[in-house]
Amino acid sequence: MNNSKHDEFHAMNPYLFEQLDRENDSYWIVKDYFNSIRWPQEFLEGMSRLVKKIGWVPEGAGCIFPDFVDADPSGHFKGVKFWYGNYEIVIAEDKFIELASLAFDLFAKEHPEYKGEVDNFRHELSQNFDKETD
Repeated sequence: MNNSKHDEFHAMNPYLFEQLDRENDSYWIVKDYFNSIRWPQEFLEGMSRLVKKIGWVPEGAGCIFPDFVDADPSGHFKGVKFWYGNYEIVIAEDKFIELASLAFDLFAKEHPEYKGEVDNFRHELSQNFDKETD
C-alpha cells in the first residue's frame, strides 16, 4: 500500500491507542488488543462480552477471565488475561477497568454515533467489576 493510500486508510480507521511503546509500556499488549477490535461492529460485540466478564478471542488476540471450576490449571489466575500474538499479560481488574474506560473514551471520540452503547458498557463495567485493593 503506498503512503497516500495508507494515510487515507488510517484516517478512516484510526487505531484507538496510537504510538505504542513496547519497550516502556507494560500494558502495550492490552492496548494492542483494543486496537485489534477498533472496528465498530467488533468493538461493540467484544466489549458487550468483556464488561460481563465473558472472554472474547478475535483472530490473533484474546482476553479471558479466570475459571477456577475448569480442571485445566491455565484458567486459574487472578485478574484479566490478555494476549496479542505470542505476548501475554495478566492484569488486575482495576487496571482492566482503567484501560477499558480509556478505550471507551477513544472509541466514542472516533464514533460519537455509538455514545449510547458506550455509556451502557461503562455502566455494566462498574456493576460487574470490583476494584481490587491489593
